[in-house]
Order: sequence, then structure tokens, then C-alpha cells
Amino acid sequence: MEEKRKRPVNFFLLNRDRVSEKFTSWISLYSQYVLEFHSESGKSSETMFVRKSPLGDFEPLEGRHTFRMRKGEIEIR
Repeated sequence: MEEKRKRPVNFFLLNRDRVSEKFTSWISLYSQYVLEFHSESGKSSETMFVRKSPLGDFEPLEGRHTFRMRKGEIEIR
């Protein structure tokens, strides 16, 4: 599938402690991609989970990616 027009990209940064579960579920339902970040106190990195993707063979895995800002650049491992 190929498109020549640019598609809009929207990012919604949600704090689960501040929004209702119903709203979080609604946003997740209609989003193409869902990324979830978890951080632990005292660590300079966050764990990134890819929860949803429109790719045909995508399966969410338990494997994680480490997301870190280093020298002004994003580093994903």
C-alpha cells in the first residue's frame, strides 16, 4: 500500500493517573500506534512498549526497548 499525500500525525501524551480509563481505552481504540513508557525512580531511562501497530504481522511482545535521551539525542535499545 502506498500513498503520495502526507498524512497527519497526532501524538497524545496521557498520564494514566490524570485521565479516565474510558478515555484511555477510546484513544487506544482509534489510534494506529500505541506506545507506552514506564520509568523507575532514580533511573535516567524509560522502558518503551509497543502495544499496537497497523502492520499486518505485528504481535505485541513482552520484549522491551530502553528509551533514553543522551547528549540531546534519542537512543533506543
